[in-house]
Amino acid sequence: MPYYSILYVLILGSLLYVNLATAQLYGKTLFYHPMEHVGLLVYCLVSFFATRIIIHLKRYQASTNLWKYIEVVLLAGILNTMLTTGVWMLLRFIFLTVVNDGNWQVNWASVLANMAFIFFNLHIVIAGGYLAYHYLNQASQAELNRVRAEQASSQARLKLLQQQLEPHFLFNNLNVLSSLISYAPESAEVYVSKLANLYRYMLKHKESLFVPLTEEMIFMTDYVDLMNIRFDGAYALNIKSDITPYENKLIASGGLQTLVENAIKHNSASSEEPMEIDLFIAQQHMTLINRKTLKPTQVKSTKTGLSNLQQRYRSLANKEITIEESEGFFSVSLPLLEQGTL
Repeated sequence: MPYYSILYVLILGSLLYVNLATAQLYGKTLFYHPMEHVGLLVYCLVSFFATRIIIHLKRYQASTNLWKYIEVVLLAGILNTMLTTGVWMLLRFIFLTVVNDGNWQVNWASVLANMAFIFFNLHIVIAGGYLAYHYLNQASQAELNRVRAEQASSQARLKLLQQQLEPHFLFNNLNVLSSLISYAPESAEVYVSKLANLYRYMLKHKESLFVPLTEEMIFMTDYVDLMNIRFDGAYALNIKSDITPYENKLIASGGLQTLVENAIKHNSASSEEPMEIDLFIAQQHMTLINRKTLKPTQVKSTKTGLSNLQQRYRSLANKEITIEESEGFFSVSLPLLEQGTL
């Protein structure tokens, strides 16, 4: 930190020296006159905020492309020069014509010299310094987001691996399959096919953070079909979509299945009173809604699945999932991403 302070002092001192030396070409200047220092401060502040405004308007992101830096510096320089020169001319006009009741004639050589001074001697240094800070800050934030996303991805993969290897999960599926083979061979064949599809999908996308919406919907549908075979049609999945096809849409890997799994885990359902699971797909997001029919004995919720989804969207796509809960319904909305945006 002390080294940065010394560097800032040297830069500002050099700017002040150039400022006064340039001003002396057009009139007498006193180094210890406070207005000289105030003028320099105003120039620097306008340059700083002009650069920030251009970065915001252009939605500038950290990049190794030199032309992006040049573009920001030039645009901010034009804005800075117009503002400071315009204010300077307005003040001189007011002072000479209104206060002193005299005639004012524009000295265009002085105006152009002032504009060149503002741009070359002040703005390039201020804008360049701020761009360097902005780049380092964004690079640091991007690295932090990458680490968080990798952590969330690792947790998600661990959960999938645990689900694949969990003895209770395997036992339930094998037990159901054994029963089906005895009294419903055709259903057993469908069950094996659906179960194989689940494992095939998990193996294919075990390293993926986001997947095509089409594949995720097939995965989720197979999971619901599996649960319906196991629980004798206790779940009714209703899908309504405003878009088709889905090929260019991406969603978090395992996202839909996680939402359906949570709904099944925490609510009671039967073939006589099936639980409705409604899925609405819009252009920018999809929403899953289920009626709350909570089980008499509640399963403790760790909310790990929803937390992982939230972290993945927040870190990699800068988007949030939306969770809404009322007395009778529970809904979760997941953003849909366009392919090529990650």
